[in-house]
Amino acid sequence: MAHRPPPLLLLAICCCFLLHLLALADAARVLASQSQAPEAADALLKLKSGIKDPNGALASWAAGTIPCGDGGGSTWAGVMCDKDVGVHGLQLEKMGLSGTLDLAALKPVRGLRSLSFMDNAFAGPMPGLKQLGGLRAVFLSGNRFSGPIPGDAFAGMGSLKKVVLSQNGFSGPVPASLADAPKLLELRLDGNKFQGRIPDLRQTELKDVDFANNGLEGEIPAGLKSISPDKFAGNKKLCGAPLDAKCEAPASPSPKQAPSEKAAGMQPAAPADDATSRSAADDAVAAQEHPQGPTERSVSTGVLGAFLGTLAVVAIAFLALQRRRREYDAKNFGPAGSTPPTPTTTNSNKVEPHPPNDSAAASPAAAAHHVAPRGAGEDGSSRVAGGGGGGSSTRKGVDQGRLTYVRDDRGRFFELQDLLKATAEVLGTANLGVCYRATLPAGHSVVVKRFKEMNWVGREDFEEHMRRLGRLSHPNLLPLVAYYYRKEEKLLIHDYVPNRSLANLLHATRSVILQPF
Repeated sequence: MAHRPPPLLLLAICCCFLLHLLALADAARVLASQSQAPEAADALLKLKSGIKDPNGALASWAAGTIPCGDGGGSTWAGVMCDKDVGVHGLQLEKMGLSGTLDLAALKPVRGLRSLSFMDNAFAGPMPGLKQLGGLRAVFLSGNRFSGPIPGDAFAGMGSLKKVVLSQNGFSGPVPASLADAPKLLELRLDGNKFQGRIPDLRQTELKDVDFANNGLEGEIPAGLKSISPDKFAGNKKLCGAPLDAKCEAPASPSPKQAPSEKAAGMQPAAPADDATSRSAADDAVAAQEHPQGPTERSVSTGVLGAFLGTLAVVAIAFLALQRRRREYDAKNFGPAGSTPPTPTTTNSNKVEPHPPNDSAAASPAAAAHHVAPRGAGEDGSSRVAGGGGGGSSTRKGVDQGRLTYVRDDRGRFFELQDLLKATAEVLGTANLGVCYRATLPAGHSVVVKRFKEMNWVGREDFEEHMRRLGRLSHPNLLPLVAYYYRKEEKLLIHDYVPNRSLANLLHATRSVILQPF
């Protein structure tokens, strides 16, 4: 038969293989991030070419350099970096910038999640955002943008969570495509010139909205009735809850208009003073939410690898402990499953098989044949030393078991030889073994509990429990007299008390015979 490698070796090989795979995945992630760096640099330089920068705020954006370092730190002003995806946000706030924002140039930056151009001097129509479908946050407040926003300006942006367009000159209806952004959390359109009805915004998580100081009209949608009234202030023709103004006639909910129509539907932007004081922290919070893309896949791979590695280490430790336990048992107790030689006895002490459960009497060997320790002498005698509550006895040449008395107040009125010669009567059986009444040659009876299904109990634990039982003393407890330990089976020896069962004590009026337990 071919030699099988040990389990520990196989586990070690598997663990090394997993660690190798993790290292390869990490290296691939780093290479992918580095490969995107030149593309991101070219895209940002193209964006810069349309921006007027009178103060030189973007001087660090230079050809021949990269925006993100190897450790994930930013080397270009206003660029937010991540070690896994490279550029993931732009935070160009209060830099005195103007000109044209060609956001289509940023399409190669696949990890881009946040854009903030707050408090600058950009003018003209709102730049196109639809091409950057992975964006989660857009901050354009405090500029000079004007004109209507196309109804489909936010179409297909399923990850969009924050839109802040406060304090500009936008006009026309609120883009209907905002009503189709399922994850929208914040919408601030205050301080503009929006007109028409507010779309039926039903996003359940949309709680931060501001439509103040516009030209909106009609009934406020039901999904916004819990918003504070001041978020709708400055719109004279708005009516319905939460405002006090009642609508003159029932107004039907404004339908979502087609992309070609300039229908409206979005929540109000933050108040003017709030929008101008918005800090870079808002942008950073939105930008740090990584996309469902290469970054999350790499994180998932890392978590899975860490879990598998931990599992392998735990398995190795468990097997090592099991091996040490087997070695300890083999050293102290001998090979598992070994059977001792049958002691030599006279014809009167001849060993007989176990009696059936309903047998009234049997040879004592039925209870004691398998308990004779290895190396017993021909006469089956034992040398016993009593110890108060914890005495121990050893038998010359014995390495597999011993008969130990646990009480000082009892004389050694029988030895192992006497137990081997005793006649046995089966009192009952249980899951762990059999209980016998053994009548010694001198006429004294003892109860022997024989356990065979306790091989997992070590010698030290077993003896410690026996010592504790030997110290117990109570009128309602059957005292332990002695015990015998061997790896394959254990014996507990008690005094025999006729007709003293628990049933007899609880139900004294009933007749109970020979039920000592």
